[in-house]
Amino acid sequence: MIDVGDATKLFDEMPMRNLYSWVAILTLYVGRGLFEEALLLYQELLIEDFGLEFFVFPVVLKIFSGLGGEGLGRQKVFDRMPERYRVSWNSVVTACAADGMVYEALFLEKMSDESTPNLVSWCAVIGGFSQNGYDEEAILTMSRMQAACFELNAQTLASVLPACASLKTIERGKQVHAYAIKSGYESDVHIGAAIVDMYAKCGNITHASMASNRISNPNLVSQNAMLAAYALCGRGEEGIAFFRRMLLDGFKPDGVTFLSVLSSCVHAGSVQRQREFFNLMGYCNVEHVKTLHVYGRPP
Repeated sequence: MIDVGDATKLFDEMPMRNLYSWVAILTLYVGRGLFEEALLLYQELLIEDFGLEFFVFPVVLKIFSGLGGEGLGRQKVFDRMPERYRVSWNSVVTACAADGMVYEALFLEKMSDESTPNLVSWCAVIGGFSQNGYDEEAILTMSRMQAACFELNAQTLASVLPACASLKTIERGKQVHAYAIKSGYESDVHIGAAIVDMYAKCGNITHASMASNRISNPNLVSQNAMLAAYALCGRGEEGIAFFRRMLLDGFKPDGVTFLSVLSSCVHAGSVQRQREFFNLMGYCNVEHVKTLHVYGRPP
């Protein structure tokens, strides 16, 4: 771990500093929770009169958020942005969202007068919400994106489907699925796996199986999604049969695969097959530790 004191000493002794070195030290301070010190450093940066670029502002927003003055801080940062044209503005929005600063990203997007959000910034905000557990916000932002006449792309669908799964909102999930069919994304292996997972978590194994069958080039990830669906819905025998088909089709199971099939064995009440698959793990060079913790060693 980098020592803050050593890093500060190195920074102070630098004969020439650029914006990248300033952002590096600010990021270190923020990461250690030293927001007041980071603010003083940021004020020094302003005195140096560097021309601030878009990549500086996400860390500055974190400073003000960490100090508790989010609203005022955001407005100050907003006012200091030199050129709010589309490319730089959306770069800030995207950087904030990618860094988990989704509310800051939304604030910037709403405050934008000189530019309008583009597809990249919409996707970044939706992805930021979904990845950070703001599932309702992800779905609402997708609706706003559609209302602004933007087409949903694969990245957006891949972000929204897990949000629907987490909230178990099958009706909204079906709407997203219908859009995927209409746009030709349903057969995509990543989108297809997300659709399978969404239906499984909503308790609809029939639709999950139908979505799995429509994936054009299934891989281990999509197969694991369907196997996990059987386990999640308590369909033990079907899960075991699906696992055997995976082996026949040449898929090499990994730890995720075995967790799901062992779960299916529990639902099926089959100790014998649990022992069989447990022994198979060694043959496939898969560690036993995680499954032992969940299921215990078969008798």
